[in-house]
Amino acid sequence: MNIQSYTNRSIICYDVLVNLNFGAKNMRKKDICIEIISILLVAKKPIIIEHIAGKIGVSNKTIINYMESDNFNTMLGHCKIVKKQNVGVVLEGTDLGKNSIKQKIDEFNHGNSSYVPQISLHERQAYILGILFRNRSTYTTQLFADELYVSKTTIVNDLINIEDWLVSHNLKLKKKQNQGLWISGNEKNCRKAMKELFFDRNIKIKLMKDTFDFEILDKIDYRINLNFFKRFIHFFPEINILHIQQILGAAEQKLGFYFTDECFASLILHITVSVIRMKNGKILGEIKNMETVCFTPEFFLAKDMVTALTSNYKILVPESEEISLCLQLLTSQRQVECNSTAYFNQIYQKYATLVKKLITNISNQLAIELIDDDRLLKGLALHLDVAIRRSKLGVNPENPMLDKIKVQFTSIYVSVLTCIRELEVDENITLNEDEVGYIVLHIGAAIERKKRKTKYNTFIICASGIGSSQLVASRLAREFEELNIIDVLPVFEINENLIKKVDIIISTLRLPFKDEKIIIINNWVDKFDILTIRNYIEKHPLSTGNKETFETKLYIEKDLIFFENKLIHKETLLKKYAAILEERGYVLSGYFESMLARECRASTSIGGKGVAIPHGQEDLIIKPGIMVIRTDKPCNWNEDYVDLIFILAIKFQDIKETRSFFKTFFKILDDDILLKNLRLLKSEADIEKVFKVSGDGSEAYGLVTADH
Repeated sequence: MNIQSYTNRSIICYDVLVNLNFGAKNMRKKDICIEIISILLVAKKPIIIEHIAGKIGVSNKTIINYMESDNFNTMLGHCKIVKKQNVGVVLEGTDLGKNSIKQKIDEFNHGNSSYVPQISLHERQAYILGILFRNRSTYTTQLFADELYVSKTTIVNDLINIEDWLVSHNLKLKKKQNQGLWISGNEKNCRKAMKELFFDRNIKIKLMKDTFDFEILDKIDYRINLNFFKRFIHFFPEINILHIQQILGAAEQKLGFYFTDECFASLILHITVSVIRMKNGKILGEIKNMETVCFTPEFFLAKDMVTALTSNYKILVPESEEISLCLQLLTSQRQVECNSTAYFNQIYQKYATLVKKLITNISNQLAIELIDDDRLLKGLALHLDVAIRRSKLGVNPENPMLDKIKVQFTSIYVSVLTCIRELEVDENITLNEDEVGYIVLHIGAAIERKKRKTKYNTFIICASGIGSSQLVASRLAREFEELNIIDVLPVFEINENLIKKVDIIISTLRLPFKDEKIIIINNWVDKFDILTIRNYIEKHPLSTGNKETFETKLYIEKDLIFFENKLIHKETLLKKYAAILEERGYVLSGYFESMLARECRASTSIGGKGVAIPHGQEDLIIKPGIMVIRTDKPCNWNEDYVDLIFILAIKFQDIKETRSFFKTFFKILDDDILLKNLRLLKSEADIEKVFKVSGDGSEAYGLVTADH
């Protein structure tokens, strides 16, 4: 993607851009201001604030706040409000001045007579949080109600939800009657919560044409996608994204490499949130044990960036903020394609052995060869360079795609999770589940590339006419990129040996052989023929993995299958069933503690599937075994809820023992119908049979059912 690809974006932006919070807020403020001024215009004598508040239906304090606002004073023009002690307020000015105000009100009412702000519950609560994160402690429940055109009771209910949301981020909502609302808590947690709010997909962005200069689009870096850009101007209208982009771009030039799209956007967001918080006097506390980073090129660049921010936004930036920015620069992913050969070679030489070992182990589990993918080797080396640095510096990445990754790439996630331990031991680090998720994306992309490169070796069988044969071959080549047409043969040349050498045989004649890979089509290759070939390809995916076969060992026996009918806590469950594994000679003492430590590093739950796969240290395993636990009530597992738990006592690096198991295990994890079947079965024997049937290479659908 390049900058030119964004040239015409302004054409479509009227359909997608808005600054809902702040644009609509100003409209609502003006609306209430007009109500107040309209009352004062017709008043023959001074009127008390309480009377105005009663007519509009808001509090006295709300009226005072609006009368002190810029919108209100702009509407007054050359007139003014005079406060008369113990009497009230009165609008003073010439007849010409008052007529001018009336004209403004008429114009406003004519253009907005049907205006009713429509925002969702999520947008309303996000608006409130946006104000509170800006430290606007003067905001009251009533003022929020007035601005959002809802009742005070609605805002009170919103605040209950907001309070719960803040608690989940280790923050608190503070209230003081007649003084306002504010957020209390660790500054690092505040900023993390602001970033999460920024990416909340429940907050829809609507159009507000007149609040935005569309020319800015052509100046935005190509790494800022349209969705991020829309959200940025929605949440941070007071910040010029081009200023932040310019500061970050200058840092990249000095560093000599470019950040990936995601990390570039993440750095933009980090800097913006930091600026907004610092403008309100909220700064990070001291960051301990960071002496080593103070001598890196990134630290000196961070100081230069801070100087530019200080100049642009008139803020004082303490050293803790400089170190925080330095850590972000140090731990952000670099692009593979845009970096110099010398830079990449240095990184690759450092991590080549580690990367190859990890890819080999994952390839063995997934039964697909990935070690020859040069792009994967490069990308994973660069990623691990940053991931290892992040772990050693105590910086945990945030992966907003993690839940989707677990569901969409379940098998790959499980494989990476079970193979990563060796890397962690070698480097003396701990990788959390967010980091595991990013590694999964590298592996997933490599598998997709592998699939695209794999083609079906094909013979086409036609009558002896050369012209018609080539027409058939040409048509099929255009329709199917997946076909590697080796040759077009006359019918008398085909034999059983040739049939064995290819993946598909497409013939315009009936052949004297019975084989499912033979597809009969018409000479003119009609739509039905194309559909027939397409269906065959979809039902017969080519194996991209190893051709080796091993004796099937599933290690799932009836004595390791359990039904848990009580609501049980995760730690209690692990302790209970680890003890059974130890008692039956599968593991040594300490396996429970090692499983718990694994969960602390990265959760083994796959929430979208309702499954967890806890496992512990391999050196504590005596003999391989898989424990299957089905709970009647979902168990809270690191904020996911699961009812199928597979405790794996497997030596993951033992290829012969594990490859066959994982082939079957992944098949079940990736198959929602099989998982549903497991949840319906009523006996240990039925569950065991599902694995046995799947392990034999047969379909398990319907063979074992709840009514069996």
